[in-house]
Amino acid sequence: MIEQFKRALGTAGNCTRFFVYHLNREAAKGKFDKKPVGSAAEAKMTFVQAYAEAMRVRDTGQHATVGLWVTADSGLFFADVDKMPQALTLDARGTEVMTMFPGAFAEWSVGKHGIHVVGTLAAPIPHGCKNDDLHLEFYTDGRGIALNIDSTPNGCMDSIHDATPLVTKYFAPRMPPTLPSNHVAASPADGEGESELMPAAAARAKVA
Repeated sequence: MIEQFKRALGTAGNCTRFFVYHLNREAAKGKFDKKPVGSAAEAKMTFVQAYAEAMRVRDTGQHATVGLWVTADSGLFFADVDKMPQALTLDARGTEVMTMFPGAFAEWSVGKHGIHVVGTLAAPIPHGCKNDDLHLEFYTDGRGIALNIDSTPNGCMDSIHDATPLVTKYFAPRMPPTLPSNHVAASPADGEGESELMPAAAARAKVA
């Protein structure tokens, strides 16, 4: 699994902006509280080093995963869709974001009620913002991503995209919600568990 994950990271897998997150399950909220080991902004590990350290922490009986610190000079964008009504099931918000970035790195969050979409910007966008109404977030700098190393992501972070349509529609200017947050649109493919997100798979098939 680690080799497939490394391929999905693309050239970002060669950087030293990885670190380790300790995960504490918050039963009341139905999610994990994520705390970086040390300062995430001063991350200096490679993915392989961070993965090995996360596994070592897990051997002590604790929960841990790998984090990636996104910086402006990385050229990456990070779109986060949170609070899916059902675990491992995309709603309309997730489906739209996935469709906007075909071929980009996409994974279920460690809490299984959100998705992470990471790709390379076609042009710089100095933007980091939350749309609290729709539980959407978009960052290009100064943000850590808690990677789900227990699943196999789709796509690759090297995939290049214009993120302007997403930013314009949902972040600048702020617009009222236009998508129902409880509409289930798609689910992982049968037999694939957490490793497959249907819109990304369909997009890759169309490209091929």
